[in-house]
Amino acid sequence: MARLYLQVIDDFYRNPIALREQALETPINIGGGNPGLSSSNIDVKKHMRHVGKMLKITPDYEHLQHICLFRMTRGSDTVVYTDIHRDGPVYAGVCFLNPPEQCSGGTSFYRHKKTGLEMWPTRRQTKELIAKGKLPKGVTGEKTAIKFWEEEGRDRSKWEQTMFVPMMFNRAIFYPGNQFHTMSSWKEFGETQDTARMTLIYSFHEL
Repeated sequence: MARLYLQVIDDFYRNPIALREQALETPINIGGGNPGLSSSNIDVKKHMRHVGKMLKITPDYEHLQHICLFRMTRGSDTVVYTDIHRDGPVYAGVCFLNPPEQCSGGTSFYRHKKTGLEMWPTRRQTKELIAKGKLPKGVTGEKTAIKFWEEEGRDRSKWEQTMFVPMMFNRAIFYPGNQFHTMSSWKEFGETQDTARMTLIYSFHEL
């Protein structure tokens, strides 16, 4: 998987209806930086075994805090810190859990127009971009970099979409978490747990 840019797997679970029912019965009330709310970790070992089987890898996740959890985004939810973002130096995954009649939008990946970056830059890349005048000189440490990219991520006009994966019930996508991405849209979804945008998200490394 380390060589893959993006992997899309349809019909990811054998019984997605039961998984959606579980999502509707689970408390989803933890806020974060992205629009919407998350649950606590859900059946981590079971889901990680399934992810490993489907991707033909051995997931490494014991040291991570957020591993496998439901995420709900309502139409009225707003950006807290940033819109276009990265998930960190992990592999990330999303399984769409809205039924077909609710499916809308999906997940979009982006390239930053000014720098040409599609992934969070390394220190070397950052220094080179500062030298070329494409990044402010103050973007040197982790805190200043996070602040800069959060601000850039709030304005989609500063980015160009490189890929779009449409939402489909029981479709899962996996990608390096350092890629810049976001939900393509969410304003069309409802305000209740059964009408909001519903996903199961994953974070892991590969042994």
